[in-house]
Amino acid sequence: MQYWISEHGSEPVGPFGMEALREHLRTGKFSRRAMACPVGGSSWIPIGQVLDEAPTSATAPAPPTPPELPPLPKSPAGPDPARLLRSDMGTGTVILLSIITLSIFGLVWFYGVLSSYRSLSGSRSETLTLFWCYVGLLIISVLLYAAWPLSLLPDLAGVVVGFVLLSAVLSDRAILERELEGGIGLHSAATHLALWIAASLLILTLVGMIVGLPLAIVQAIFFISDHQRLVQAAKQNRREWVAPGS
Repeated sequence: MQYWISEHGSEPVGPFGMEALREHLRTGKFSRRAMACPVGGSSWIPIGQVLDEAPTSATAPAPPTPPELPPLPKSPAGPDPARLLRSDMGTGTVILLSIITLSIFGLVWFYGVLSSYRSLSGSRSETLTLFWCYVGLLIISVLLYAAWPLSLLPDLAGVVVGFVLLSAVLSDRAILERELEGGIGLHSAATHLALWIAASLLILTLVGMIVGLPLAIVQAIFFISDHQRLVQAAKQNRREWVAPGS
C-alpha cells in the first residue's frame, strides 16, 4: 500500500510505499508526527502509527493514483506556536535573571523548553506532570525551611523527582537531535544527570552548598547552551520547529 504524506498541514506529497516511508523517516525528511493517508482512502493518521501497525511482510502493489485527494485533517495541522523552539535570550541573560528572581525565571524558561521538546518530538513523556510535582516540592520545602530537619523530606523527594524530570526532558531532546541527524555537539545526558545529582545533594548541606551551587550553575549553562545549539541546527534543517524571531 502507498500513502500520501502531509507535514504540518502542507500540500500532500507522494505517494510513497512502506519502505520509502521508513527511509524518509530514518533520514529525517518526515517526522513520526507527519500525517499519512492511504491512496484511495479518506482518513489521515500519523506516519508513526502507520509504520507501527504495518506487517513485516512485503506489501501488495499500490492501486492506481486517485484523481482527487481527501481533505487534510484540521487537527493536528502543525505544532502549537507556543510550543516551538525559541532562543530569544543568551545563556548569560537566562542565568542572571534566574539568580535575580531566585530561580523563578529559570523555572519558567525551563517549562517552555520542556514543553517544546515534548510537543515536537511527539513524545508521551510525563515531563509536564513531573515539572509541577517538582515545583510543588520546592514550595513545600520553602514553607518548611524554618522547621528543619522536616524540610529534608521534600528536599530529598525534589532531588529524585528532578532527576527523573531531567532524564525525561533529555530523552525528548535526544529524539529531536536524531531527527536533525545528530552531530550538534550537545553535552551527554550522563553529564547533565551527574552534575544535577551532585549539585542537588551538596546543596542540601551548608558546607556542600559552597560547591553545590557552582555545580548547579555549570549544569544550567550546559543545558542552556545545548538548547541554543539545538535551535541553530533546527534553523538549518527544520525551520518549522523554530518560533518566528528566534
